[in-house]
Amino acid sequence: MNTPTRPRRASWLAAALLGTLAACSSPSDPADRAIIPSRPVADGDGPPAPLGAYSRQTSTEIPAAQAWFDRGLLWTYGFNHAEAVRCFQRAQELDPGFAMAHWGEALALGPNINAPMEDPAVAAQAYAASRKALDLSADALPVERTLIVALQSRYADHRARPMSAEFRKDLDAAYATAMAEAWHAHPSDPEVGTLYADALMNQRPWDYWTSKFWEADGQPKEGMQQALDTLRKVVADHPRHPGAHHMRIHLCEASPFVAEAVESADALAGLVPGSGHLVHMPSHAWIRVGRYRDAERVNLEAVQLDRNYFAKAGPQGLYEFYQAHNSHFLAWAAMYGGRYQAARDAARALVADLPQVVLVDYAVFADGFLPVELHVLVRFGKWAEILAFDEFHARYPFSRAMRAYARGIAFAATGETAAARVEQERFEELADLVPADAMIFYNRAHDVLAIGRAMLAGEISYREGDHDRAWSSLRSAAAAEDALSYDEPSPWMMPVRHALGALSLEQDLVEQAEQAYREDLVRHPENGWALHGLAECARKRGDEAAAKALTARFDAAWQHADTPLSNGSCFCRGLVGAEMGSCCEGSAKVATGD
Repeated sequence: MNTPTRPRRASWLAAALLGTLAACSSPSDPADRAIIPSRPVADGDGPPAPLGAYSRQTSTEIPAAQAWFDRGLLWTYGFNHAEAVRCFQRAQELDPGFAMAHWGEALALGPNINAPMEDPAVAAQAYAASRKALDLSADALPVERTLIVALQSRYADHRARPMSAEFRKDLDAAYATAMAEAWHAHPSDPEVGTLYADALMNQRPWDYWTSKFWEADGQPKEGMQQALDTLRKVVADHPRHPGAHHMRIHLCEASPFVAEAVESADALAGLVPGSGHLVHMPSHAWIRVGRYRDAERVNLEAVQLDRNYFAKAGPQGLYEFYQAHNSHFLAWAAMYGGRYQAARDAARALVADLPQVVLVDYAVFADGFLPVELHVLVRFGKWAEILAFDEFHARYPFSRAMRAYARGIAFAATGETAAARVEQERFEELADLVPADAMIFYNRAHDVLAIGRAMLAGEISYREGDHDRAWSSLRSAAAAEDALSYDEPSPWMMPVRHALGALSLEQDLVEQAEQAYREDLVRHPENGWALHGLAECARKRGDEAAAKALTARFDAAWQHADTPLSNGSCFCRGLVGAEMGSCCEGSAKVATGD
């Protein structure tokens, strides 16, 4: 199998996970217990309350052990791996001969599509758990023994061969091969199928297709057709399997098969109501097809679920960032729906919910989250709020550069081009302080900053009257945005084409604006900003039938909005004429009572 052609989530993400799991493995250490609970959050005198209805019957004869195993499996599918480990360990305590409980611990400790396995201590714990499962497997069911034997190839005794990226690659490939054999032997078992697909995807995380997500001609990269075919069979045979739906959403969300991601999103909704991440997951597919309000709703629910979980569990390392991801996604979805207050509230909650120790110890990762509120403020034209926005700490160089970008946009939009030029110089100074290898999730920070550089140059040139240079810069910004690796949310949260279209219309360049909006709607279906712009284009062309149809689509997209589009698709533009402003006033009134 090929190695990923793009960076994985960087090693600091793995470090967050590894610190969490290391605490799990040392429950006798009081200092560790103060940070990470040594018992699962739902522990008590009896079996835990169900996390979700899904259960995999195993060879244990102890109902409480079975209940904790099921809970561990669901937490694994919900990417809360530390909590999963604790649940599997609780099952081991209740049934010391329970081989699959040790298998589950080893599985949850392993690499996944969001975090590689790099820490030797965690690798050693996973290896020991896998060997213990094998030692106890004589009384296991045949399919259980198959899973346990396959897992042996995923780990090794690193005292014999030190950890390295190449060794990890070899182990991941061996595990995928072993799971292919397991799937061949047990082609109707949902765990075998789901974990086989997961093993394939884990060899090239977030790098599954040959094209951009909006292009229809994408082909699966090596191993991904097998993963897709396997997941299709699992969900056909087991339509309520949460793990298979989770993985199919991730595999298909950026593919020509986005309809399959939506199918899994609709099926997954409500299946595991106690897992914040699985409650959130449908939004990955829904936002791809313009269901922004649905995406906002499930992320709001997921944020609250995770808050309740952290209130019981305490700080959790990596999983803290899954909660931040929910708030980030909530802000993004609300932005597309014209819901300023919801977007800004989510952006502020994102930062407020992160413990101070996370903001400091994982500053490189947090640096990608902190500017989200600035994206919201630029999106909704809150120029005064941007200029009053406090500077970030020096440990966040990307965020500091983004603040200079936002200030430059605010000054340009209000006609203060000299001040905007000062911020443009400040932006370059701060961008130079961002390390060359810094990542904003799955994209290089400097690739993201390139969009801001071109956007700022375009906005300033436009206000200075150099329209040719403005169009060139804005087209360069759109091209840089298109070149980003797929990520959700996008590290550039307001589409560049919304600014290009709005300023083009201000100059009556209808054809240029229409092209920008149509290209945007392919990438972000049924978003009201672009629909509003297209309706204006149709009116300017005298096509009242098209304008009427587009306005109806806009009204549907904007029915929950709190922001009338008096400036069209970008607040960098001057006020739109009354004939266009009227098409969104009704929607704004509807939103007042939402």
